[in-house]
Amino acid sequence: MNYLEYCEELYDGWKEDPDFYKSFSSDFDINYLPQPYYYLREGNDDFVVLNNYPGSGLPFEEHSNIRKKFPDSGYKDISGWLTKQFTDENTELQQGNSERNKKILQIADTLGYKGVLNVETFFLHTNQFTRNKFIKIYSNIDIVKTYLEKLEEFLKPRTVLIAGSVLNKKLLHIEILKKSRWIQLQAKVAGIDFSKAVISPITKKQNKITSILLVSGNKYMICNMGSSNIPNNTKEVFEESALQSAEEN
Repeated sequence: MNYLEYCEELYDGWKEDPDFYKSFSSDFDINYLPQPYYYLREGNDDFVVLNNYPGSGLPFEEHSNIRKKFPDSGYKDISGWLTKQFTDENTELQQGNSERNKKILQIADTLGYKGVLNVETFFLHTNQFTRNKFIKIYSNIDIVKTYLEKLEEFLKPRTVLIAGSVLNKKLLHIEILKKSRWIQLQAKVAGIDFSKAVISPITKKQNKITSILLVSGNKYMICNMGSSNIPNNTKEVFEESALQSAEEN
């Protein structure tokens, strides 16, 4: 069973009864649709954006609403509908994410990819995600372990972008990234090799680097101090990185 097939299994369990995820209920909104992936731009799935988690559940994702709208559908069909919800220009959701989505699509264009697939490091909704608590309490639960293993296998041959952050606001370099258990988890899933990574600064403030681009083969990580935002000049840094890589090859 591959990643996409496993996502169907995760959805089927929830569709039957949200209590399928009862062991997560103290920290996650199990009454809302598990959301492991959806396309930001339809096409092939060779360019993947690895996010943290889906955020708060929305009314249209509530269990009874999904059962009513999709009585006989699997998650693949629902993910296509989610793409329209999150990217249609007329929706409030798209308007709220438009700048981030625009920057991601620019990066995909720079790297020569048409399709863009959004995947989540964890697939349940919550309005407050605590990384270290997730790793300590949930990461060894069988469902999570299997999900991450399937996701890692799925991402192995694909180009991956992570938009991450660290809480350290004094320094930003590779040793700081290695100390973050969450960054380490995402890097493992994405296939990032820190020992072979090349780092380029994206933004600076008073001569202090505040965001970086880390490149490890066809795996990329944007990392900021404090937030997972994508800086405005990220596209230009990607272009410089791609040009340098082409010259070296």
